[in-house]
Amino acid sequence: MDKTLEEAFKQAMELEFKKKDLQPLSLFRTFLDVSDTKLHYLQLNQSQTTLMRQVWGFVYAECDLPPRSVYKLLNSLRNIIRRVFTEFGAEPPMFPSLSNAKVSSDVEKCIEEYQQLSIDPERLRYYEGWTVVLKGGETQFINLSNFYLNYGEEVTSRLVLFAKSYFCKRHYKTAQTEMSGLVSILGTIIFLCPTLKQLKSSGSSACIDEFILQLFMAQKIRVEINKKSIRAFYYYGWPIQLRMIVELFIKSGIWSHCSFPYFNPKFKSSSTHANTHKKIDDLGNAFNDKLVTHVPLSYSDDNAIKALLQSIEQDIEFVSKICRSETNAIMHRLANRKLLAVKGCVRRLNFKNNQWFPASRNDLDIDMSLPANKCANWEHYKWDYPGADIHTFLGNDSGNFIRDFGLLTAHVLTPFLYLLIKEHPEITSGWLTSFELHDKNGKRKGITQCGQTWKAVSLKQRRGNKLAQQTISLNSTSIKLFESIIDLTADARAWMKAQGNDDWRFLLLSCAIGLSKPKRKKHIEPLKSPHVTKSPFGQALLTSENALNQPRTKAIFNNLNLASFRASCGVLVYLKTRSVKAMSDALGHDKYNPKLLSSYLPDPILRYFQGRWVRIFQNALVYEAMKGSNKLFEAMDINEEELDEFLRNHGLKPLPEHIVTGQISDLIDEAKTTENQPSMDAVIPISIPLLRVINAVVELVECAPEKQPFTSFTAQWYETSKFVRECIAIKQCSEEVVIAMAEAELTPLPKDNIKGAVYAA
Repeated sequence: MDKTLEEAFKQAMELEFKKKDLQPLSLFRTFLDVSDTKLHYLQLNQSQTTLMRQVWGFVYAECDLPPRSVYKLLNSLRNIIRRVFTEFGAEPPMFPSLSNAKVSSDVEKCIEEYQQLSIDPERLRYYEGWTVVLKGGETQFINLSNFYLNYGEEVTSRLVLFAKSYFCKRHYKTAQTEMSGLVSILGTIIFLCPTLKQLKSSGSSACIDEFILQLFMAQKIRVEINKKSIRAFYYYGWPIQLRMIVELFIKSGIWSHCSFPYFNPKFKSSSTHANTHKKIDDLGNAFNDKLVTHVPLSYSDDNAIKALLQSIEQDIEFVSKICRSETNAIMHRLANRKLLAVKGCVRRLNFKNNQWFPASRNDLDIDMSLPANKCANWEHYKWDYPGADIHTFLGNDSGNFIRDFGLLTAHVLTPFLYLLIKEHPEITSGWLTSFELHDKNGKRKGITQCGQTWKAVSLKQRRGNKLAQQTISLNSTSIKLFESIIDLTADARAWMKAQGNDDWRFLLLSCAIGLSKPKRKKHIEPLKSPHVTKSPFGQALLTSENALNQPRTKAIFNNLNLASFRASCGVLVYLKTRSVKAMSDALGHDKYNPKLLSSYLPDPILRYFQGRWVRIFQNALVYEAMKGSNKLFEAMDINEEELDEFLRNHGLKPLPEHIVTGQISDLIDEAKTTENQPSMDAVIPISIPLLRVINAVVELVECAPEKQPFTSFTAQWYETSKFVRECIAIKQCSEEVVIAMAEAELTPLPKDNIKGAVYAA
């Protein structure tokens, strides 16, 4: 289309829908491109009826959409085209007749007219896009449009071939993560190599090693510019991107093999932070790894943990309370529907003149506005309704019927799943979507009774094949939740089984909008997804009378999904028990793995306590140095009312004698002889701020003027500081501690800041 028509169509689109939804226009432009058809402003004075018929044929022939969706799309396009013609004072063309239930005979003729056109097959393939099939049978789109435009058909086809071979072995959630990494690295490759010649040159045997290093640096710079987590980039981002390079570029032969091991450096940091996911939200709450509770420094660690525990418990209980209310309401609606169905009348139908009609006068007189009759007809027909549109059959308020009578929708099971995770944090979304109620022979599995105990068994995909099966001992609450899910899916399960659909065996089933045909639910969307937001459960969370303050509720809602809820439940266990082992057991890990646990333990919680301990130590030093000064409280982070409690909890006290003298062998020997008592090691926590203090203490003591008296603090800490420095000097410690000391030496603590604590007056 020329520029004038392009603008006219965009304006018509905005006027028609009150927003910039360009899908119908994009479809129209696609047809013009693949058929090499030019449409100009002056041509509006000529009849375009033939063109419209070809467009309609194109949409029905090439778009894999249900009739109802095609009807809606083409109806929108028809309204837009009419508006454009009217705007220019031209007579709108004649349009083919449409049906929202089936392909009409007129449309069939349109398809024939379209197929007579000379279509560019390469352009058509481009617009069809590229997809791969995942291990679970899901179809996943790969956005390769820019890659195709830059490098052409041959290279794109080779990449897609190896992508299909690779992703067919990946589960949905893993594939989503890796697909995100692929899109990111493809964008950088296209930026650095805009032509096919540059792509091949960069991937040649002479350049491939250096080019992968360039890609790493470019991706790292992008992370820094966007203020994302560098740690996450090293641990997760780059390894995934590198895997995509190896699997899709190097193994496919697009690029040569590397001469050296693939560049995949480990993250090195002097920080004591755990390797955690990092999310930032100014509002903050327990679900998005950000704490809102203010905890004064004067609190002991016990009281600080209690305050954090209360905050996280409050968030979890808020979500759980809404879930309990919703699950009770849903089960009540289901029971009410079954009860009313018995009392209602079924309208029988006969097929005549290619349409369905009430079988008799009595059937015609059945009032379909009555809830009992709606329920009776739904229970009778369900997904086997023979007519064109069951929505119309059940009345104009079918949306209310779906909600008010507990029909199975895409999200009606969601609150049940959150409550299951609340009872058993070891449950993951993958465990739930893989859960089979029956084996391939139709025998019951998944939930079994062993004596008085009920157990649920499914696969936790990312544990590896040997450990994939995970068994959970159910309690009375979780047994009831499973029973409710089975009741809600019973009708859909029976129908799918009768249709020969093997997915009937799985626990989680869904119907997109309640009246559509059921299918297996293979992934669970987060709450902030638009469809979930509009669901009764989503609205209940946002509008609950028992909600927390509105900003905090909104923050929880935006970051709440099964994974974050599970992580929060795990953190709750940690705060209650002070044990990462207990947290590991609660999350269902097969063994204690600190690196894996750091993905669940919120980074702000660790930073909070680590930073808190450093600040407490610094404030204790300031107190010792300035306890006689009237400027004391200006230099400290606590006020006068908190001082007594601070000193009780955190005042500097003499170190144990065995640490001062270094004689700890007697303690170890004593521990070894004590029954059931493990041997003891002396542990000194290290951080960069503490190393700066240690260096300053040693230097002030060793450079002190002759006959300079020292404080009791110095007597306690000098020997320990000297010991720490010497251990690091001879590298009797981890590499991370050596790096931390190097950074501490580069940014030393001004000695005047600590003189008052080291030198006695």
